[in-house]
This record gives sequence, structure tokens and C-alpha cells, in this order.
Amino acid sequence: MIKRLTIPLVSTCSALLLLCGHNAFGEPMDKAAFWEIIGGAKSASSSSYERPDALRAALESLPPDEIQGFHETYTAQIDAAYTWPLWGAAYVMNGGCSDDCFDYFRDWLISEGQ
Repeated sequence: MIKRLTIPLVSTCSALLLLCGHNAFGEPMDKAAFWEIIGGAKSASSSSYERPDALRAALESLPPDEIQGFHETYTAQIDAAYTWPLWGAAYVMNGGCSDDCFDYFRDWLISEGQ
């Protein structure tokens, strides 16, 4: 069964952007850089529960426009993962899958890296 991340990854981005007073839409981050940050957060944590904190640490070192770019790319990945076949896979893996569960599943899937 997929364990829910303690803090959804998108919330981490949003919180950091609000803290630095940045609320404009920006350009998406380069996908290679995006996946490098995700991979680094996964490597820096021993479980999926620790990944949001590792991601937060990685994003805190970036300027606001790069955090926004990360957020834009993350949102695009979340949207791309919103498919019936993937929801079906989440249903089978978890023994059921509500809409909230599918949100958490997609967070987890992206946190696994490319």
C-alpha cells in the first residue's frame, strides 16, 4: 500500500512562495533540473515520509523564480498523471482509491523520481 506523504509536495512549494511574497505565475523549470531536485530529495531521505522535508530544504536554497518554476513543472506533472489507467493502477495497488487517495498517490509517484 502506498503511504501518504506527510505534506503534499505542492504544499511545500506553495508555502515557500508565500513566505517570500511571490505569487505570480512563472515559466516552468527545465524538466532535467526538476527531476534532479526530486531525485536529490529522494536520496536525502530514508522514507517517503521524509521526502517533503528534504524537498523543502532543497527548494529553500533556490531563488523565488526557480521555486515558482519548480511549482509550475510539478503542477504539469500532476496534471499529466491524472489518467484513468493510472487511477486504476492506484486502485489495485491500494485495494481501493478515492479521489484524495489518488492525489496522494500521484504525489508519491512523482516523489519516486523519473
